[in-house]
Amino acid sequence: MTLKQLEAFYWAAASATFLVAADRLHVSQSSLSKRIAQLEGQLRRPLFDRSGHRAVLTEAGQQLLPLARRMLGLADEMRTLVAEAGGLQGHCCFGIGELAALTWLPDLVAHLRAE
Repeated sequence: MTLKQLEAFYWAAASATFLVAADRLHVSQSSLSKRIAQLEGQLRRPLFDRSGHRAVLTEAGQQLLPLARRMLGLADEMRTLVAEAGGLQGHCCFGIGELAALTWLPDLVAHLRAE
C-alpha cells in the first residue's frame, strides 16, 4: 500500500463526497477511486459501501481510518524533520511565459537563492 492510497482513502472518508476529496488532493475523481480500489484489493476488503447515493465506510474502513490518520501524520512528521535538518534541495522547474521570465522571475529566483 502507498501513502497516496491511504491519503485517498482518508480524505474520501473525511469528506462529504469523493469529488470533494479528489478536489482536496488535486486529482480526478476517477484517480481517487482507483487508488481506493487498489487499496481495497491489497487489503482484500471493501472499505466503502457504495450501494447507496453516498459511499459509507464499511466496518473495515472504520477500523482503518484511525490507522491511516496516524500513518499520514507520521509521514508529515518525517517531512518536517527532514526539512528542518537540511532545508530545501533539488531542482525546480517553472513553465512561464516570456513576459514573466523578463519581469518578476529574476527577482523571485534571486530571493529564493538568498533564502
